[in-house]
Amino acid sequence: MKRAFSKFRSIVRLLNNWPLYVLDYLKLVPRREVTYRLRNGVKFKLHTRTSECVALAEVWVHRQYDPPEGFGDHDVVVDIGANVGLFSVRAATHALRGSVFAFEPAPDNFTRLKENIQLNGLANVIPMQAAIAGKTETRHMYLGTQDTVSHSLWKGWGGSDQQITVQCKTLEDAMREYNITHIDLLKIDCEGAEGEIILGMGDATLRRIRRIGMEVHEWPGSDNTGQLKSFLESKGFLVSTERGFDAVRATWAPQVDEVTPYASAREPATSRSATAAAGSSDAGTVAK
Repeated sequence: MKRAFSKFRSIVRLLNNWPLYVLDYLKLVPRREVTYRLRNGVKFKLHTRTSECVALAEVWVHRQYDPPEGFGDHDVVVDIGANVGLFSVRAATHALRGSVFAFEPAPDNFTRLKENIQLNGLANVIPMQAAIAGKTETRHMYLGTQDTVSHSLWKGWGGSDQQITVQCKTLEDAMREYNITHIDLLKIDCEGAEGEIILGMGDATLRRIRRIGMEVHEWPGSDNTGQLKSFLESKGFLVSTERGFDAVRATWAPQVDEVTPYASAREPATSRSATAAAGSSDAGTVAK
């Protein structure tokens, strides 16, 4: 009960129209598009009776993907699985002199991603209609049965056999195509494809990434978190994991040393870890 009250209080602090969130969360409103208005001026057009309101809380209340030390004003952020822009907009309102590259392959989500970028007057978000994956190729994407946040390159993940064809790129190819020389924060939430993305990266790409925040998706008998943790540590990252939301663990991996990224990951002064800041409000502002 105490935890539920704390979450409720956080939502009230975040949103001007928080009663709508409560009704949406309890699925007491019909399926429609609504506009959530944050107290700092940010706005989002979201669909009710989906998990989009839950994702809103994960990104803006729990700050699931935020770097522990905060955003830098000039940060370059890559958002893999941008969905309708909840994290892309958040990053852009903090890294006002930086750039956010938002990758989202699903056509409906991509349209709404662009709408939310425009709704907030952000010129530093570059939306890209593509999936980041282990190979540059055309693939099937399987759509979630009733939700916009569970589309996946992996069959069965979203609970549906309905599929569309999407263009996939490796992160290395995307960085080359869009002239991304380095990444201060790589955010990944791509419904099961995180393994092929991370494990498929070459050393030259990894050394250009400063921090990684991602959801790691598990299924019965898997240990994707352990595998990715071991891989990143072998490449010079410090990694911490925690059980996140919806029984998914979030992985943070800041590099130990930007000059020698494969240095021993044992120096406590450089250690960072992800924390879910439940109950905290946000101070970001909308670009005018």
